[in-house]
Amino acid sequence: MALNDQQKAKLLEEIKKEMERRKSETQLVCLVTDSSCVQYKTNDGGSEWGYKKYHYEFAPMTNEVEVGFHCEDMIERPERARFDTLIANDEFLESISTKRRSMPHCAIKYAKISYDYGNLEKTAKDAVEKMIEFEKNYGDKILGYIKKSKNSSNDESVPSVIKENKMIENENPYVKLLLNNHNIILHGAPGTGKTYLAKEIAKDLIFNAEDRALINKKESEVAIEDKERFDALKKQFNEQCGFVQFHQSYDYTDFVEGLRPVKKEGSTDIVFELKDGVFKQFCQKALRDEKNDYVFIIDEINRGEMSKIFGELFFSIDPGYRGKEGKIRTQYANLQDGANEFDTALGIADKNFGHFFVPENVYIIGTMNDIDRSVESMDFAMRRRFAFKEITASERSDMLKELGSSYDEADKRMTRLNSAIKKIPGLSSAYHIGPAYFLKLNNYKGEGDFEQLWTNHIEGLLREYLRGMDKVEEKIEGLKRAYDIGIASESSESQE
Repeated sequence: MALNDQQKAKLLEEIKKEMERRKSETQLVCLVTDSSCVQYKTNDGGSEWGYKKYHYEFAPMTNEVEVGFHCEDMIERPERARFDTLIANDEFLESISTKRRSMPHCAIKYAKISYDYGNLEKTAKDAVEKMIEFEKNYGDKILGYIKKSKNSSNDESVPSVIKENKMIENENPYVKLLLNNHNIILHGAPGTGKTYLAKEIAKDLIFNAEDRALINKKESEVAIEDKERFDALKKQFNEQCGFVQFHQSYDYTDFVEGLRPVKKEGSTDIVFELKDGVFKQFCQKALRDEKNDYVFIIDEINRGEMSKIFGELFFSIDPGYRGKEGKIRTQYANLQDGANEFDTALGIADKNFGHFFVPENVYIIGTMNDIDRSVESMDFAMRRRFAFKEITASERSDMLKELGSSYDEADKRMTRLNSAIKKIPGLSSAYHIGPAYFLKLNNYKGEGDFEQLWTNHIEGLLREYLRGMDKVEEKIEGLKRAYDIGIASESSESQE
Protein backbone atom coordinates (compact mmCIF):
# COMPACT_ATOMS: atom_id res chain seq x y z
CA MET A 1 0.00 0.00 0.00
CA ALA A 2 1.12 3.55 -0.65
CA LEU A 3 2.11 5.97 2.07
CA ASN A 4 -0.38 8.68 2.88
CA ASP A 5 0.74 12.30 2.72
CA GLN A 6 1.47 12.43 6.45
CA GLN A 7 3.59 9.25 6.33
CA LYS A 8 5.42 10.49 3.25
CA ALA A 9 6.25 13.80 4.95
CA LYS A 10 7.49 11.89 8.02
CA LEU A 11 9.71 9.63 5.87
CA LEU A 12 11.27 12.59 4.06
CA GLU A 13 11.89 14.31 7.39
CA GLU A 14 13.59 11.16 8.75
CA ILE A 15 15.79 11.00 5.63
CA LYS A 16 16.84 14.63 6.18
CA LYS A 17 17.66 13.91 9.83
CA GLU A 18 19.75 10.86 8.88
CA MET A 19 21.57 12.81 6.16
CA GLU A 20 22.34 15.57 8.64
CA ARG A 21 23.62 13.00 11.14
CA ARG A 22 25.96 11.56 8.51
CA LYS A 23 26.93 14.86 6.92
CA SER A 24 30.61 14.40 7.80
CA GLU A 25 30.64 11.25 5.63
CA THR A 26 28.93 12.66 2.56
CA GLN A 27 29.65 16.42 2.57
CA LEU A 28 26.40 16.75 0.59
CA VAL A 29 24.11 19.78 0.77
CA CYS A 30 20.29 19.70 0.82
CA LEU A 31 19.10 21.20 -2.45
CA VAL A 32 15.31 20.77 -2.63
CA THR A 33 12.61 19.41 -0.32
CA ASP A 34 8.99 19.17 -1.42
CA SER A 35 6.11 16.75 -0.98
CA SER A 36 7.46 14.31 -3.58
CA CYS A 37 11.19 14.04 -2.88
CA VAL A 38 14.31 15.37 -1.17
CA GLN A 39 17.45 16.16 -3.18
CA TYR A 40 21.12 16.62 -2.29
CA LYS A 41 24.12 17.93 -4.19
CA THR A 42 27.85 18.27 -3.69
CA ASN A 43 29.15 21.64 -2.48
CA ASP A 44 30.17 22.44 -6.05
CA GLY A 45 27.19 20.63 -7.60
CA GLY A 46 25.46 22.64 -10.29
CA SER A 47 27.96 25.50 -10.18
CA GLU A 48 29.22 24.85 -13.69
CA TRP A 49 25.87 24.65 -15.46
CA GLY A 50 23.57 26.52 -13.11
CA TYR A 51 21.10 25.74 -10.37
CA LYS A 52 19.92 22.14 -9.85
CA LYS A 53 21.75 20.56 -12.76
CA TYR A 54 22.72 17.32 -11.04
CA HIS A 55 21.82 15.83 -7.69
CA TYR A 56 21.13 12.71 -5.63
CA GLU A 57 17.46 12.07 -4.93
CA PHE A 58 15.21 10.18 -2.52
CA ALA A 59 11.72 9.74 -4.02
CA PRO A 60 8.89 7.90 -2.18
CA MET A 61 6.97 5.76 -4.70
CA THR A 62 4.00 3.40 -4.33
CA ASN A 63 5.68 0.61 -2.38
CA GLU A 64 9.26 1.81 -1.91
CA VAL A 65 11.55 4.80 -1.82
CA GLU A 66 13.83 5.14 -4.87
CA VAL A 67 17.45 6.21 -4.46
CA GLY A 68 18.99 7.67 -7.59
CA PHE A 69 20.93 10.35 -9.44
CA HIS A 70 19.54 13.00 -11.81
CA CYS A 71 21.09 15.36 -14.35
CA GLU A 72 18.40 17.73 -15.58
CA ASP A 73 17.09 21.16 -16.64
CA MET A 74 19.22 22.55 -19.48
CA ILE A 75 20.62 19.21 -20.69
CA GLU A 76 19.75 19.22 -24.40
CA ARG A 77 18.57 16.12 -26.29
CA PRO A 78 21.90 15.40 -28.10
CA GLU A 79 23.73 15.64 -24.78
CA ARG A 80 21.20 13.31 -23.14
CA ALA A 81 21.76 10.80 -25.92
CA ARG A 82 25.56 10.96 -25.46
CA PHE A 83 25.14 10.57 -21.70
CA ASP A 84 22.85 7.56 -22.25
CA THR A 85 25.44 5.98 -24.54
CA LEU A 86 28.27 6.50 -22.08
CA ILE A 87 26.27 4.94 -19.24
CA ALA A 88 25.08 2.02 -21.37
CA ASN A 89 28.64 1.21 -22.43
CA ASP A 90 29.95 1.08 -18.87
CA GLU A 91 30.00 -2.43 -17.42
CA PHE A 92 29.45 -1.18 -13.87
CA LEU A 93 26.60 1.21 -14.52
CA GLU A 94 24.68 -0.56 -17.27
CA SER A 95 22.78 -2.81 -14.87
CA ILE A 96 21.61 0.09 -12.67
CA SER A 97 20.80 2.58 -15.43
CA THR A 98 17.39 3.79 -16.54
CA LYS A 99 16.84 6.32 -19.29
CA ARG A 100 13.80 8.57 -19.12
CA ARG A 101 13.87 9.91 -22.66
CA SER A 102 10.39 11.42 -22.33
CA MET A 103 11.57 13.66 -19.48
CA PRO A 104 14.03 16.58 -19.67
CA HIS A 105 16.77 14.81 -17.76
CA CYS A 106 19.10 11.79 -17.56
CA ALA A 107 18.53 9.56 -14.56
CA ILE A 108 20.10 6.56 -12.86
CA LYS A 109 18.02 4.52 -10.45
CA TYR A 110 20.35 2.84 -7.96
CA ALA A 111 18.15 1.18 -5.34
CA LYS A 112 14.60 0.66 -4.14
CA ILE A 113 14.02 0.39 -0.39
CA SER A 114 10.75 -1.30 0.60
CA TYR A 115 8.79 0.52 3.27
CA ASP A 116 8.82 -0.67 6.85
CA TYR A 117 5.42 0.87 7.59
CA GLY A 118 5.84 0.42 11.33
CA ASN A 119 9.33 1.94 11.38
CA LEU A 120 9.86 4.68 8.80
CA GLU A 121 13.02 5.74 10.64
CA LYS A 122 14.59 2.39 9.68
CA THR A 123 13.42 2.85 6.08
CA ALA A 124 15.12 6.26 6.03
CA LYS A 125 18.38 4.86 7.43
CA ASP A 126 18.40 2.04 4.86
CA ALA A 127 17.80 4.52 2.02
CA VAL A 128 20.59 6.84 3.19
CA GLU A 129 22.96 3.88 3.53
CA LYS A 130 22.28 2.94 -0.10
CA MET A 131 22.79 6.52 -1.25
CA ILE A 132 26.14 6.73 0.55
CA GLU A 133 27.19 3.43 -1.03
CA PHE A 134 26.17 4.73 -4.46
CA GLU A 135 27.93 8.08 -4.03
CA LYS A 136 31.11 6.36 -2.84
CA ASN A 137 31.28 3.84 -5.68
CA TYR A 138 29.94 5.83 -8.62
CA GLY A 139 29.91 9.56 -7.77
CA ASP A 140 33.11 10.59 -9.54
CA LYS A 141 32.52 8.27 -12.48
CA ILE A 142 29.08 9.69 -13.23
CA LEU A 143 30.14 13.33 -12.82
CA GLY A 144 32.95 12.55 -15.23
CA TYR A 145 30.40 11.22 -17.72
CA ILE A 146 28.36 14.38 -17.41
CA LYS A 147 31.43 16.46 -18.20
CA LYS A 148 32.26 14.21 -21.14
CA SER A 149 28.72 14.54 -22.54
CA LYS A 150 29.01 18.33 -22.16
CA ASN A 151 32.42 18.37 -23.85
CA SER A 152 32.30 15.41 -26.22
CA SER A 153 34.89 16.91 -28.56
CA ASN A 154 37.41 17.50 -25.79
CA ASP A 155 38.39 14.45 -23.73
CA GLU A 156 40.79 16.59 -21.68
CA SER A 157 37.77 17.86 -19.73
CA VAL A 158 37.08 14.44 -18.20
CA PRO A 159 38.53 13.85 -14.69
CA SER A 160 40.14 10.55 -15.72
CA VAL A 161 42.36 12.14 -18.37
CA ILE A 162 44.72 9.77 -20.22
CA LYS A 163 48.08 11.26 -21.08
CA GLU A 164 48.65 9.19 -24.20
CA ASN A 165 52.37 9.76 -24.55
CA LYS A 166 53.17 8.66 -21.00
CA MET A 167 50.65 5.82 -21.10
CA ILE A 168 52.32 4.37 -24.17
CA GLU A 169 55.85 4.81 -22.87
CA ASN A 170 55.18 3.44 -19.40
CA GLU A 171 53.60 0.02 -18.85
CA ASN A 172 53.41 0.33 -15.05
CA PRO A 173 49.69 -0.28 -14.25
CA TYR A 174 49.95 1.87 -11.11
CA VAL A 175 51.19 4.82 -13.16
CA LYS A 176 48.28 4.36 -15.56
CA LEU A 177 45.87 4.36 -12.63
CA LEU A 178 47.44 7.56 -11.31
CA LEU A 179 47.36 9.28 -14.71
CA ASN A 180 43.70 8.37 -15.10
CA ASN A 181 42.62 9.57 -11.67
CA HIS A 182 45.18 12.12 -10.39
CA ASN A 183 44.60 10.81 -6.83
CA ILE A 184 45.08 7.21 -5.70
CA ILE A 185 45.30 5.40 -2.36
CA LEU A 186 47.35 2.23 -1.97
CA HIS A 187 45.80 0.16 0.80
CA GLY A 188 46.18 -3.34 2.16
CA ALA A 189 47.79 -5.45 4.85
CA PRO A 190 50.72 -4.15 6.93
CA GLY A 191 54.18 -4.76 5.50
CA THR A 192 53.22 -4.91 1.83
CA GLY A 193 55.63 -2.10 0.92
CA LYS A 194 52.98 0.49 0.07
CA THR A 195 55.18 3.50 0.89
CA TYR A 196 58.10 2.06 -1.07
CA LEU A 197 55.76 1.34 -3.98
CA ALA A 198 54.41 4.90 -3.88
CA LYS A 199 57.93 6.25 -4.36
CA GLU A 200 58.55 3.80 -7.22
CA ILE A 201 55.35 4.97 -8.93
CA ALA A 202 56.54 8.56 -8.54
CA LYS A 203 59.87 7.70 -10.18
CA ASP A 204 58.10 5.96 -13.05
CA LEU A 205 55.92 9.01 -13.63
CA ILE A 206 58.66 11.63 -13.30
CA PHE A 207 61.48 9.99 -15.28
CA ASN A 208 61.86 8.46 -18.72
CA ALA A 209 62.94 4.83 -19.07
CA GLU A 210 66.67 5.60 -19.29
CA ASP A 211 66.71 7.86 -16.24
CA ARG A 212 64.57 5.41 -14.27
CA ALA A 213 67.07 2.65 -14.92
CA LEU A 214 69.87 4.84 -13.53
CA ILE A 215 68.12 6.27 -10.45
CA ASN A 216 66.85 2.82 -9.45
CA LYS A 217 70.41 1.58 -9.04
CA LYS A 218 72.09 1.45 -5.67
CA GLU A 219 74.69 4.18 -5.30
CA SER A 220 77.46 1.56 -5.06
CA GLU A 221 76.41 0.16 -8.46
CA VAL A 222 76.61 3.49 -10.33
CA ALA A 223 79.55 3.83 -12.71
CA ILE A 224 81.94 6.73 -12.10
CA GLU A 225 80.98 8.39 -15.38
CA ASP A 226 77.28 8.27 -14.38
CA LYS A 227 77.74 9.58 -10.83
CA GLU A 228 77.09 13.25 -11.66
CA ARG A 229 73.93 12.39 -13.59
CA PHE A 230 72.80 10.05 -10.78
CA ASP A 231 73.17 12.83 -8.19
CA ALA A 232 71.27 15.25 -10.43
CA LEU A 233 68.40 12.77 -10.80
CA LYS A 234 68.21 12.28 -7.03
CA LYS A 235 68.00 16.05 -6.57
CA GLN A 236 65.32 16.28 -9.26
CA PHE A 237 63.31 13.53 -7.57
CA ASN A 238 63.46 15.31 -4.22
CA GLU A 239 62.14 18.44 -5.94
CA GLN A 240 59.30 16.76 -7.83
CA CYS A 241 58.25 14.25 -5.19
CA GLY A 242 56.90 15.56 -1.88
CA PHE A 243 56.32 13.41 1.18
CA VAL A 244 54.42 13.80 4.43
CA GLN A 245 53.06 11.40 7.03
CA PHE A 246 49.72 12.24 8.61
CA HIS A 247 49.03 11.85 12.33
CA GLN A 248 46.31 12.96 14.72
CA SER A 249 47.94 16.30 15.54
CA TYR A 250 48.43 17.24 11.90
CA ASP A 251 46.15 20.05 10.68
CA TYR A 252 45.41 22.72 8.07
CA THR A 253 48.18 24.93 9.44
CA ASP A 254 50.77 22.24 8.66
CA PHE A 255 49.30 21.27 5.30
CA VAL A 256 47.97 24.44 3.66
CA GLU A 257 48.78 27.61 5.62
CA GLY A 258 48.49 29.15 9.06
CA LEU A 259 49.96 31.40 11.71
CA ARG A 260 53.35 30.29 12.98
CA PRO A 261 55.45 31.65 15.89
CA VAL A 262 58.58 33.48 14.71
CA LYS A 263 61.29 35.12 16.81
CA LYS A 264 61.59 38.80 15.99
CA GLU A 265 64.99 39.67 14.53
CA GLY A 266 67.26 41.28 17.11
CA SER A 267 64.79 40.57 19.90
CA THR A 268 63.55 37.79 22.15
CA ASP A 269 59.94 38.65 21.33
CA ILE A 270 57.80 36.05 19.58
CA VAL A 271 55.35 37.14 16.88
CA PHE A 272 52.98 35.14 14.67
CA GLU A 273 53.37 35.26 10.90
CA LEU A 274 51.36 33.68 8.10
CA LYS A 275 53.34 30.75 6.67
CA ASP A 276 52.56 28.38 3.82
CA GLY A 277 52.13 24.69 4.67
CA VAL A 278 53.99 21.82 3.05
CA PHE A 279 51.37 21.05 0.38
CA LYS A 280 50.92 24.67 -0.66
CA GLN A 281 54.69 25.08 -0.97
CA PHE A 282 54.81 21.93 -3.10
CA CYS A 283 52.03 23.21 -5.37
CA GLN A 284 53.92 26.50 -5.81
CA LYS A 285 56.89 24.55 -7.20
CA ALA A 286 54.61 22.66 -9.59
CA LEU A 287 52.99 25.92 -10.71
CA ARG A 288 56.39 27.32 -11.72
CA ASP A 289 57.26 24.15 -13.67
CA GLU A 290 54.15 23.25 -15.68
CA LYS A 291 56.05 21.07 -18.17
CA ASN A 292 56.90 18.41 -15.57
CA ASP A 293 54.79 16.21 -13.32
CA TYR A 294 54.91 16.43 -9.52
CA VAL A 295 53.88 13.68 -7.09
CA PHE A 296 52.87 14.31 -3.48
CA ILE A 297 52.89 11.21 -1.25
CA ILE A 298 50.75 11.17 1.91
CA ASP A 299 51.82 8.24 4.07
CA GLU A 300 49.25 6.90 6.58
CA ILE A 301 46.66 9.22 5.06
CA ASN A 302 43.87 7.73 7.19
CA ARG A 303 45.57 8.66 10.48
CA GLY A 304 44.87 12.35 9.99
CA GLU A 305 41.52 14.06 10.52
CA MET A 306 40.60 14.80 6.92
CA SER A 307 38.33 17.83 7.38
CA LYS A 308 40.81 19.43 9.80
CA ILE A 309 43.72 19.00 7.37
CA PHE A 310 42.16 19.66 3.96
CA GLY A 311 39.47 22.19 4.81
CA GLU A 312 38.16 23.74 1.58
CA LEU A 313 40.72 21.71 -0.41
CA PHE A 314 38.09 18.94 -0.61
CA PHE A 315 36.98 20.85 -3.70
CA SER A 316 40.39 21.71 -5.16
CA ILE A 317 41.88 18.21 -5.04
CA ASP A 318 38.89 16.76 -6.91
CA PRO A 319 40.22 15.32 -10.22
CA GLY A 320 37.49 17.20 -12.08
CA TYR A 321 38.54 20.57 -10.65
CA ARG A 322 42.30 20.55 -10.97
CA GLY A 323 43.89 23.81 -12.05
CA LYS A 324 42.30 27.24 -12.18
CA GLU A 325 38.77 25.82 -12.37
CA GLY A 326 39.19 24.56 -8.82
CA LYS A 327 40.32 27.86 -7.29
CA ILE A 328 39.35 28.62 -3.70
CA ARG A 329 40.20 31.32 -1.16
CA THR A 330 42.07 29.91 1.80
CA GLN A 331 41.03 30.29 5.44
CA TYR A 332 43.69 32.95 6.07
CA ALA A 333 43.13 34.88 2.83
CA ASN A 334 42.10 38.04 4.72
CA LEU A 335 45.61 38.26 6.24
CA GLN A 336 47.37 38.44 2.86
CA ASP A 337 48.48 41.94 1.94
CA GLY A 338 49.40 41.21 -1.67
CA ALA A 339 48.92 38.82 -4.56
CA ASN A 340 50.45 35.36 -4.15
CA GLU A 341 51.62 33.17 -7.05
CA PHE A 342 48.17 31.63 -7.49
CA ASP A 343 46.51 35.06 -7.58
CA THR A 344 48.98 36.10 -10.26
CA ALA A 345 48.32 32.95 -12.32
CA LEU A 346 44.59 33.71 -12.10
CA GLY A 347 45.15 37.30 -13.23
CA ILE A 348 43.79 38.76 -9.98
CA ALA A 349 45.13 42.27 -9.46
CA ASP A 350 42.62 43.76 -7.02
CA LYS A 351 42.52 43.32 -3.25
CA ASN A 352 40.64 40.01 -3.42
CA PHE A 353 43.84 38.07 -2.65
CA GLY A 354 44.49 34.72 -1.06
CA HIS A 355 43.52 32.23 -3.78
CA PHE A 356 44.84 28.72 -4.16
CA PHE A 357 44.35 25.84 -6.58
CA VAL A 358 46.02 22.48 -7.16
CA PRO A 359 47.94 22.60 -10.47
CA GLU A 360 47.01 20.02 -13.09
CA ASN A 361 50.53 18.55 -13.01
CA VAL A 362 50.22 17.57 -9.32
CA TYR A 363 49.38 13.94 -8.54
CA ILE A 364 48.60 12.59 -5.05
CA ILE A 365 49.36 9.10 -3.73
CA GLY A 366 48.09 8.11 -0.29
CA THR A 367 48.89 4.93 1.63
CA MET A 368 47.00 3.24 4.45
CA ASN A 369 46.67 -0.07 6.30
CA ASP A 370 43.21 -1.61 6.06
CA ILE A 371 43.20 -2.90 9.63
CA ASP A 372 43.90 0.47 11.27
CA ARG A 373 40.90 1.62 13.26
CA SER A 374 41.50 5.10 11.93
CA VAL A 375 40.41 3.88 8.47
CA GLU A 376 36.91 4.85 9.61
CA SER A 377 37.97 8.52 9.61
CA MET A 378 38.12 8.49 5.79
CA ASP A 379 34.72 10.00 5.04
CA PHE A 380 32.95 9.35 1.76
CA ALA A 381 33.49 12.86 0.42
CA MET A 382 37.22 12.17 0.61
CA ARG A 383 36.98 8.60 -0.63
CA ARG A 384 35.26 9.53 -3.86
CA ARG A 385 38.13 11.82 -4.79
CA PHE A 386 40.60 8.91 -4.81
CA ALA A 387 40.91 5.67 -6.75
CA PHE A 388 41.63 2.83 -4.32
CA LYS A 389 44.06 0.03 -5.17
CA GLU A 390 44.56 -2.90 -2.81
CA ILE A 391 48.17 -4.05 -2.43
CA THR A 392 48.31 -7.68 -1.38
CA ALA A 393 51.19 -9.58 0.18
CA SER A 394 51.29 -12.10 -2.67
CA GLU A 395 51.61 -9.53 -5.46
CA ARG A 396 54.48 -7.84 -3.60
CA SER A 397 56.42 -11.09 -3.02
CA ASP A 398 59.14 -9.86 -5.41
CA MET A 399 60.38 -7.75 -2.49
CA LEU A 400 61.67 -11.00 -0.96
CA LYS A 401 64.30 -11.32 -3.70
CA GLU A 402 66.41 -8.98 -1.60
CA LEU A 403 66.93 -11.97 0.72
CA GLY A 404 69.00 -13.79 -1.89
CA SER A 405 69.28 -17.49 -1.08
CA SER A 406 66.53 -17.23 1.57
CA TYR A 407 63.98 -16.05 -1.00
CA ASP A 408 62.28 -19.39 -1.72
CA GLU A 409 61.91 -20.38 1.92
CA ALA A 410 60.63 -16.93 2.94
CA ASP A 411 58.12 -16.93 0.09
CA LYS A 412 56.78 -20.37 1.07
CA ARG A 413 56.54 -19.48 4.76
CA MET A 414 54.76 -16.20 4.00
CA THR A 415 52.30 -17.91 1.64
CA ARG A 416 51.51 -20.72 4.07
CA LEU A 417 51.16 -18.40 7.05
CA ASN A 418 48.83 -16.05 5.21
CA SER A 419 46.73 -18.98 4.03
CA ALA A 420 46.34 -20.09 7.67
CA ILE A 421 45.50 -16.53 8.81
CA LYS A 422 42.68 -16.27 6.29
CA LYS A 423 41.08 -19.47 7.66
CA ILE A 424 40.53 -17.91 11.07
CA PRO A 425 37.00 -16.45 11.39
CA GLY A 426 37.13 -12.69 11.67
CA LEU A 427 40.44 -12.36 9.83
CA SER A 428 40.98 -11.75 6.12
CA SER A 429 43.62 -10.73 3.59
CA ALA A 430 43.80 -7.37 5.39
CA TYR A 431 45.52 -9.25 8.24
CA HIS A 432 48.14 -10.95 6.11
CA ILE A 433 51.83 -10.64 6.94
CA GLY A 434 53.53 -8.65 4.19
CA PRO A 435 56.99 -9.26 2.72
CA ALA A 436 58.45 -6.22 4.50
CA TYR A 437 58.30 -8.23 7.74
CA PHE A 438 60.35 -11.00 6.15
CA LEU A 439 63.01 -8.53 5.00
CA LYS A 440 63.84 -8.19 8.71
CA LEU A 441 65.58 -11.55 8.25
CA ASN A 442 68.59 -9.50 7.18
CA ASN A 443 68.92 -8.42 10.82
CA TYR A 444 69.47 -12.00 11.99
CA LYS A 445 71.76 -13.60 9.43
CA GLY A 446 73.47 -16.64 10.92
CA GLU A 447 71.49 -16.38 14.16
CA GLY A 448 68.51 -18.70 13.63
CA ASP A 449 66.92 -16.09 11.41
CA PHE A 450 63.40 -17.48 10.78
CA GLU A 451 62.88 -18.39 14.42
CA GLN A 452 63.95 -14.95 15.61
CA LEU A 453 61.75 -13.33 12.97
CA TRP A 454 58.77 -15.20 14.40
CA THR A 455 59.62 -14.46 18.04
CA ASN A 456 60.60 -10.81 17.67
CA HIS A 457 58.26 -9.56 14.97
CA ILE A 458 55.48 -11.86 13.77
CA GLU A 459 54.09 -13.56 16.88
CA GLY A 460 53.35 -10.29 18.69
CA LEU A 461 51.47 -8.94 15.68
CA LEU A 462 49.40 -12.12 15.39
CA ARG A 463 48.51 -11.99 19.09
CA GLU A 464 47.25 -8.45 18.56
CA TYR A 465 45.10 -9.72 15.66
CA LEU A 466 43.66 -12.46 17.89
CA ARG A 467 43.01 -10.27 20.93
CA GLY A 468 39.57 -10.98 22.37
CA MET A 469 39.10 -14.28 20.49
CA ASP A 470 38.75 -17.64 22.19
CA LYS A 471 41.46 -20.34 22.16
CA VAL A 472 44.19 -17.83 21.31
CA GLU A 473 47.04 -20.20 22.21
CA GLU A 474 45.64 -22.95 19.98
CA LYS A 475 45.36 -20.51 17.11
CA ILE A 476 48.91 -19.24 17.65
CA GLU A 477 50.20 -22.84 17.67
CA GLY A 478 48.36 -23.55 14.42
CA LEU A 479 49.78 -20.43 12.80
CA LYS A 480 53.27 -21.35 13.99
CA ARG A 481 52.96 -24.80 12.43
CA ALA A 482 51.86 -23.21 9.16
CA TYR A 483 54.83 -20.83 9.36
CA ASP A 484 57.27 -23.67 10.09
CA ILE A 485 56.08 -26.46 7.81
CA GLY A 486 52.80 -25.37 6.26
CA ILE A 487 50.83 -28.27 7.72
CA ALA A 488 47.96 -27.17 9.93
CA SER A 489 46.71 -29.58 12.58
CA GLU A 490 43.11 -30.74 12.68
CA SER A 491 42.38 -28.24 15.42
CA SER A 492 43.73 -25.45 13.25
CA GLU A 493 41.55 -26.55 10.34
CA SER A 494 38.50 -26.68 12.63
CA GLN A 495 38.89 -22.95 13.33
CA GLU A 496 36.99 -22.21 10.13
